[in-house]
Amino acid sequence: MEQKLFLKVNEDKTKICHLSQDVKFLGYTFYKRRNKDSGGEEWKTAVYKKSRKKFKNTVREILDRRCPLGLGKCKSKLRKFITGWANYFKYGLTKNERLKFEQ
Repeated sequence: MEQKLFLKVNEDKTKICHLSQDVKFLGYTFYKRRNKDSGGEEWKTAVYKKSRKKFKNTVREILDRRCPLGLGKCKSKLRKFITGWANYFKYGLTKNERLKFEQ
């Protein structure tokens, strides 16, 4: 691929895996679970643990007690961050998590 497309592949991040195992990609975890109704398997998505941890850390940074930006700017920055994060990960959030973001 490097010769054909002239792209450099990051060996640490690139791997080939079987679809029988969970796959982590672009902040999501893709996994197979048995469907209770049909008995077959279906693919599900969830927000990857590392992405959730980054989310919490960023919210903590924005809500710094000292609030150097002022309350109004902190509130605006937090709203923009949460809205963007929720829109990006809307397919990996559970129904309860989506409802929390809508409030």
